[in-house]
Parts: sequence; structure tokens; C-alpha cells
Amino acid sequence: MIVITVLILTMSATVSLAGHKIQDAKKGTVKLKSDSSDATGTVKFKVTKLKGHIYKLVIDLTTKDLKPKSGYVYQLWLKDTETSVAEAAGAFQTFKKGKGALIVKTSVPNFSQYDEAVVTEEPKYDEDPMPSGIVVLKGDIPH
Repeated sequence: MIVITVLILTMSATVSLAGHKIQDAKKGTVKLKSDSSDATGTVKFKVTKLKGHIYKLVIDLTTKDLKPKSGYVYQLWLKDTETSVAEAAGAFQTFKKGKGALIVKTSVPNFSQYDEAVVTEEPKYDEDPMPSGIVVLKGDIPH
């Protein structure tokens, strides 16, 4: 009698998210704070593998006490503090009581490079693709 042993190796996609090793999906929450006001916010994110090295990113941002300002919008950025690279994730406005929301669904090649979520104040019809530098909220993406 001949015995054949079959070894099956299963590979699952592993990606590093802000220093964490994750498999196929990762959820997280970033608490946003202001250095100059009572404004706060929360960014919830979910990263799932699409195919190859491309990942689906869903961002759900909410703000509180971030007062609206005529002629301006707020912009969420994902930032790599080591290289100062900042990717715009979306613009939003707030209402009278400072509540705002933004939901973004996109694909990214490497979410793990970002270690900070930043909200800036931007002119409403801004054509400059870079952050204004007026940071109103920020928080560290968990490592």
C-alpha cells in the first residue's frame, strides 16, 4: 500500500495597517481633537482587501462643536507624518451646532502609510490640492 501525503498551504492576504498586521479586514476608530476649541470628531474606518495589493477603504467621519464658517469648508486628510504626504479624503460642511458628517468609499494601494487624520479649514472654491495649514481637528491613526 502506498500512502500519499498532501500538504495544503492556505495563503491569506496580510497587510500592515498603521503598524498592525491585519488579515483581509480591519476596522478602527480615530478620536479627533482641537488644540484651540471644544470641537471634537470621530473617524471610523474599515479596510478590506479587493484584489492584489488594492484595498477598499470606507471612512465615516462625524464632528461636534465645529462651527460653520461662511465661505469655507472642512477637508479630511490622511497624513503620513514621516514624509508629510497628505491625501485628501473629502470635504464637508457643518451645521449651526457644529455637527458635520462625511462618508467616503474609495480604494487605496497602501493605507498603512497614514498615521494621522487631519481636518483643515479650506476656502469653499479652493483649487489648491494641498492642505491650507489651518488645522482644526487631528488625531493619530492607531499603531
